[in-house]
Amino acid sequence: MAVLRFSPKAPLLTLETKIYGRRNFVTAVLVLDTGSTFSMISTEIAEFLGLTVNPRRTVEILTVSRSENIPLVIVPKISFLDLEVEDVACLVKDLPDAESGRGLLGLSFLKNLELKINFRRGILEIN
Repeated sequence: MAVLRFSPKAPLLTLETKIYGRRNFVTAVLVLDTGSTFSMISTEIAEFLGLTVNPRRTVEILTVSRSENIPLVIVPKISFLDLEVEDVACLVKDLPDAESGRGLLGLSFLKNLELKINFRRGILEIN
């Protein structure tokens, strides 16, 4: 089990992750987003990892204000602390506020794990 402490007052829960391509990896801060169907990485990360972004392989995403088609890639592996998930479906899109993180850890990553978040105490437990 991995345990992470966070500030209950923080506006976002961010996690330092390793995102792997076929031959290299990058360490990046991603925002934990239990409401997002897909995980998301920035264009910069996708390019660095050598992931092929096919403009015809997209997913229609509905937001509060509009819908848009966003490229989808399969990331070979994403790890967080001592946990690893392989073949993670990720959207490729830059977040509007890059300071918050370079992507999202959504359900395409989280569905493979057991997750418990205690917001009052600021404890995240993942199996």
